[in-house]
Amino acid sequence: DRFLDEWVFDVRPPTDHRPFFYNFCRLSATRALKQAFGDTWMTRAELGLLFVVFAIVLASAVGGVLILAPLCWSREARAQTRKCVTVGYFASIGLGYLILEMTYLSRLTHLIGDPVLAASVTIGGFLLLSGMGSLTADRARSLDRRAWRRILVGVVVTGLIGLAALEYVSLAVGGWPMALRCTVALALIAPPAYLMGFPMPLGLRRLDAGASLLVPWAWGVNGFASVVAAPLATAIGMTWGFDVAAAAALCFYALAALLLTRLPEGAAAQR
Repeated sequence: DRFLDEWVFDVRPPTDHRPFFYNFCRLSATRALKQAFGDTWMTRAELGLLFVVFAIVLASAVGGVLILAPLCWSREARAQTRKCVTVGYFASIGLGYLILEMTYLSRLTHLIGDPVLAASVTIGGFLLLSGMGSLTADRARSLDRRAWRRILVGVVVTGLIGLAALEYVSLAVGGWPMALRCTVALALIAPPAYLMGFPMPLGLRRLDAGASLLVPWAWGVNGFASVVAAPLATAIGMTWGFDVAAAAALCFYALAALLLTRLPEGAAAQR
């Protein structure tokens, strides 16, 4: 254990929760690698994690600038209240959605047995089911604040249950035909994916009632967060495993549940 902790490369064996067979990078060892390999240190295959971190930093920097830029041109937008709450809510659901989706993808690859087919089932299933959830949310105009918060808590609960059940389900149905395994995979992701379609339209409806000028800005915040989420999920998975990535995604949804009722709202929404 001491050798594994102190060696310049990360040579711990991969696991199902951290299935990166060719990741040996330790960010803390970058200086030692530069000294060992000189000008060619950036060509080392062991530095894959470093490029993922660069992608996170670059996307975050560009996203931050472009999120703040509209406020420099629009005096009306600057005058709106609770802009930090708006950023926190729509960034949280953007980060939570993509990180949780990628966590499910890593687990469903074990269940389905083919990475390409698993990606098709996971991405297609999440898009279809969350789209159905958004359609339901758009038509459910009578939901009150407590119902909105229960939906976000439901994402956390169903996500935890689904991820906890996946390992046991994979062992139980691993020998079934491919079509049945794909059906089981869709059934596992259906509850959280459906509920994950609610937060965006619910938040936009509330924001439109209280600060309509911030609606396109909120779309931008959510979009940039979704872009950052993909390399962020990969970096967390490579460093600490997808269990931690799943916990981070569910924490983002828990944060969104706290922020939802603090979004700007109009008189109609208050009634």
